[in-house]
Amino acid sequence: MKLLNKGIVSFFAAVFVTSLLFVTGCSSSKVASGNGKQLVMDSAIKQGKLDNGMSYFIRENGEPKNRIQLRLVVKAGSCMEEDDQKGVAHFVEHMCFNGTEHFEKSAIVDYFESIGMQFGPEVNAYTSFEETVYMLELPADDPEILKTSLMVLHDWASAVSFNPEEIDKERGVIVEEWRLRNQGLNGRVTDKLIPLIFKDSRFEGRLPIGSMDVVKNASYDRIKDFYKKWYRPELMSVVAVGDAKSDVLEKAIKEVMGTIPASEKKIKSPEFKVPLQSKKKIEIMRDKELNILQVEIYQQAKDNSPVTTVEQLRKEYALNIAASVLNMRCQEISNQPSAEWLGAGVGSTGFANNNPIYVMQLFPKTDRFEQAFKAFLDEYERFMLHGITEAELNRAKQSMLQSFQQNYANKDKHPSANFAGSIVSHIVSGRIYLSDEDAFKLDTEITNQITAEEILEVAKEAFENRGTLMLVLVPESMNAPSEKEILDIWNNYESESAKEAYVDDTGDNKLMDKPSKKAKVTEKKAIKELGGTQYTFENGVKIITKKTDFQKDSIVVYGGSKGGYYQLKEEEIPSAKIAREYALYSGFNGKTLSQIKKIAVPLNLNIGFEINNTEECFYGNANKSNIEETLQYINIAFDKPQFTEEGWTTLINQYKQVAENYGAQPSRVFNDKINEMLYGNNLYFAPWNMDYINKMNPEIAERVYRERFGNPADFTFVFVGDFDEKKFVDLCAYYLGTLKTNDVKEETKYVYFPFPETSKTTTVKKGIDQKGEVYMCFGGELPECKDLEVSYKEGKIIDQLASVLDIRLREVIREDKGGSYGVSTGGFIDGWPERFYKVYIDFGCEPSREEELQAVVIETIKDIQSGNISDELIQKLKETYTRTIETSVRNNYWWLNRIGSEILFTYEPLWYTNDTGRVNEWITKEALVEAANKYLDTNRIVTGYLKPEK
Repeated sequence: MKLLNKGIVSFFAAVFVTSLLFVTGCSSSKVASGNGKQLVMDSAIKQGKLDNGMSYFIRENGEPKNRIQLRLVVKAGSCMEEDDQKGVAHFVEHMCFNGTEHFEKSAIVDYFESIGMQFGPEVNAYTSFEETVYMLELPADDPEILKTSLMVLHDWASAVSFNPEEIDKERGVIVEEWRLRNQGLNGRVTDKLIPLIFKDSRFEGRLPIGSMDVVKNASYDRIKDFYKKWYRPELMSVVAVGDAKSDVLEKAIKEVMGTIPASEKKIKSPEFKVPLQSKKKIEIMRDKELNILQVEIYQQAKDNSPVTTVEQLRKEYALNIAASVLNMRCQEISNQPSAEWLGAGVGSTGFANNNPIYVMQLFPKTDRFEQAFKAFLDEYERFMLHGITEAELNRAKQSMLQSFQQNYANKDKHPSANFAGSIVSHIVSGRIYLSDEDAFKLDTEITNQITAEEILEVAKEAFENRGTLMLVLVPESMNAPSEKEILDIWNNYESESAKEAYVDDTGDNKLMDKPSKKAKVTEKKAIKELGGTQYTFENGVKIITKKTDFQKDSIVVYGGSKGGYYQLKEEEIPSAKIAREYALYSGFNGKTLSQIKKIAVPLNLNIGFEINNTEECFYGNANKSNIEETLQYINIAFDKPQFTEEGWTTLINQYKQVAENYGAQPSRVFNDKINEMLYGNNLYFAPWNMDYINKMNPEIAERVYRERFGNPADFTFVFVGDFDEKKFVDLCAYYLGTLKTNDVKEETKYVYFPFPETSKTTTVKKGIDQKGEVYMCFGGELPECKDLEVSYKEGKIIDQLASVLDIRLREVIREDKGGSYGVSTGGFIDGWPERFYKVYIDFGCEPSREEELQAVVIETIKDIQSGNISDELIQKLKETYTRTIETSVRNNYWWLNRIGSEILFTYEPLWYTNDTGRVNEWITKEALVEAANKYLDTNRIVTGYLKPEK
C-alpha cells in the first residue's frame, strides 16, 4: 500500500535523519530453490573466468530493448586503505573519469554523452567499505559501442592515467562531495553512529569519503599505490546484462578484458568482521539543527553469512513478516491523538556486506520521551509475549504471495539493471540469486508454510533483549532524560500493558459493497493518435483506456481534474494544503485509516490522491487481483469521506510538533527565503511555521476537499496497461459510473506572481558547518499564445537550454574549477492564457567561493549567448533525446503522461506520440542561442546565498 500511505510517510520524510531500509515486505524476485536445502545460482547467468583471473557474469535480457548494462566490480573499498590513504579508494574511483590510456581527461563522459547516455543516470560509479563498482548503460545496436564501452572498463581496470594536474583538480570536487554529503546534520549523526555500531572494527574509522586532510594532501604516489595494489584481475568481475546474445557478449569481454595482464602474484580480498557487542550502550547527541526527538536502537545480527540456503531464506521471510506486523501496530497507534510518539517502527540497515543491523526507531513527542519509550516497550513486549494473530499472519502472507505472482508474471519483463544489481550483490556478498521459475515455486512454498511460532522465534533472536546499542538525537531546545535514566527504563521497565494481547480491529474487512447496478456507456470513441479509447458513462465520468504489453498484469492509474489551490481564496490555502491528509487520517465509509490499511495490505493496493496548484488527482497502479478494490477506494474517496475530530487532532498535533522547531534546518530556511523572493509574502508559498499551522481550520479543510472532489464528472480517468477491456470497463461502470455528479466544472486557473523586474540578492546565514549553497533563478512573463505547436516548441527548447547549462556548468564549475560536486539546472514555461518562464541553477560549494562561482556561471551564460555552443554539444542533446524516447515509448507511465498532456490538459499536440522525432529538428544552435538571450537576462536574476552562521 505504498501510495495509500503517502500522507503518513511524506509527513515524516522531512524529519527523518538517518536512512533505514524498513522491512515492510520482502524482495524475492531473484531467489530460488536448489537441490535439497542449498540454493543454486540461476542457470540463465553465464559465468566464466578469463586467463588473467578476472571473472565474468553474463545474462541475456530483453528489457529494456536495445540496451546493455555493464558493471566492473572491484573487490576493494575503503577498508583496504592504509591510515595515510583514508579516502584514496574513493579518489581512485573519481580519477577513473579523468583520463585513461585510451580516453584523455573527460573523454569517457564525452563519449557516452555523444551516444545519448547521460553522466549520472547511465554512467556512474560508487565506492563502499568493501567494493568499488563502475556502471555503464549503452545502446545494443552497434558492436563498436560495445567494444568501446568494454575498453572503458579495460582502462578503469588497468590503465588509469593519474595525471597530476587532473588529480589536483579533482581534490576540490571530492571535498565538495564531502561537504554535500557528510557536512551538516547528517554528517554529525554519522560521526556518532559509525563508532557506535562498528566499534573495534576496520569499518569504524574508514568511511568511504575519507579524511579531507588526506584528500587534499595525499601524494600522487600514494593514490597510485592503492590502485596498483588492489586493482587486480583476480579481484575484479565484469557483469554484462542486456539485449544481446550471451555468446556475443562473452566474445567481446574475452577480446577486450582478456588483454589485461595477470597479476604476478595473486592475492585475495580480505574479509572484515564486526565484533558483537553485548553490553548496552547509549550515545546521546544534542544538535541545534534537529527539529524533533529521535531514538534508534540497534541490534547486530549474530549470523553474518550470506543467504545461500532455504533455511536462511525462510528465516529472512519470517523476520520480514514480524517487522511488517509490528510496524503496522505502531502506525495504528501513531494515527491516534493520544499517541505518545509521532512515529515508530522496526527495520534493518546494512552499511557493510553481510553485516546486517536490526533497528527499532522511535520519534517521541516533545517532553514525552519517557512516556513514548515506555509505550514503545509495551508494544515490543506485547509482540514478544503473544506473537502475531492469525489475521495478521494471513494478511502478510497474502501480500507476499500476490507480490510473488506479479513478479513471476513479469519474469520476461524485468529491467536489465535489476539483474545486474543482483549479480553485483552476489559477487560482493555471496548471496545466491536464482531463476524466477524456481523463485516463484520456493517463495510460495516457504510463505505458505511459515507459522506464527517461527515468526516469533526469529523476532526474539533479531531484537533480543530490547536491543544493545542506542542513539538518541535531541534538539537543543528540548528536554530529554539523562543516559542513566534512559538506561534504567531500557533495562528495568516492566510492562503491565503487554500482558494483554493485541486486539486486531479489522471492521467488516471490505472497503464497500458492490453497487447493485452498473452505469451505461453513453459514448465510446477511439483516440487513434494515442491508440486509446474514451468511454463516457451516463453520470458524465470519462475513462480512457490504452492496452499495452510492456508489463504483464499491470495497470497504471491516473484520474485528474482541472482545479487545485489556485481556484481558492488565499486565506483558505493553509487549510487546503492539509485537506487531503485530513480526509486520509479520518478514514472513509465508516472505517478508520488503520482498518483501511488492513484491507489494503494483503491486496498490495497502491493508490493515492492529492491536490496541487492547478489540479486534483488520483494516481497509482494495480493488477487484476486488486483493480476492483482500487476502483472501490476511488469511489469511497469521492463519496464517503467522514472528517473526524480524531483525524484532525492527530494530524494537526503532528504538524505542530514539527513547527515548534521551525528554522532549525538551514536548507529549509534557505528554500523558504528563496520562495519569498520569487513569490512574495503570500500563503501559497509560505513557510510551515507555527503561525502557518495555526491558520489551518478543519471546517475549511473539509469544505475544500468536498469541493475539489465534489464532482467526479469533472475528472477523466486514464488506465494504461494489461487488462481485459470489456471486464475492466464493466468494473468502472459499477464503481465510477454510479458516482453522484453535478454540473460544476472548472477550467485551469493560475495565480500569477510577477518576477522581480531587477536583480535581487539575499544571503541566509544558517548552519553550523562550512557548507554553502548558491541558487540562481531567471524568470519573466511571456505573451499569450493560442498556437499549441508554438507554445509546445518553446517549452521543449527551454528544457534543452537547461540541458546545455547542465553540461557546460558541470564542465566549468565541477571539472575546471573544482568548485562543486554537481550543478542542478531546470527550465519550464507555464501559465494560461498568460504565460511565464523560469530557469534555475543550484549548487553547493565552499561558502567563501559562492560569489566567485556565481560570477563564473554568469560568464558561462554570456558565452552561450554569444553563440559558443559546439556542434558536438548539439549532437549530444539530439542523441540523448533520441535514446530517451527509445526506451520511454515502452513505458506505461510515459503513455499515461502523454494522454494526460494531450487529452486532459491539452498542452501537448496530438501528433507528438507518432512523430517524436520532430522535436529533434528543433534542437539547433540558433534556437538555443536565441533562447539563452531570451530567457537568461543577466540583469534580472534572483540570487540566494546560503552561508554558515560563523
